[in-house]
Amino acid sequence: MPTRCHRYTFSGQVPLGDVQETLILSLLAGEALLGAAQLRLDTVYRLDLPGRACEIAADTPAGRDLNKLFVNFVRREFGEDAFQVVRLEGARRGAPGGRGPAAR
Repeated sequence: MPTRCHRYTFSGQVPLGDVQETLILSLLAGEALLGAAQLRLDTVYRLDLPGRACEIAADTPAGRDLNKLFVNFVRREFGEDAFQVVRLEGARRGAPGGRGPAAR
């Protein structure tokens, strides 16, 4: 279970389908940077549709890279004020456990 992750929470004006597409774009960019196997083995992420949030583990170098890609893509696409990001430390129940954009 991840011990550190970032939780991105989106305002009501941001379409969640667009957030999902941005996560997919970040994953594609991560594959180009790290390779598909490295990304699949070393990243954990979860899209929480009811909570209007996305969580990405940051306890591996690949996870930190995925966070950097995602935060920059959402910042450029939706603007600085369209989301908040919080660092969550320590293993916790409900930490990211999905491995795909449809994971809930």
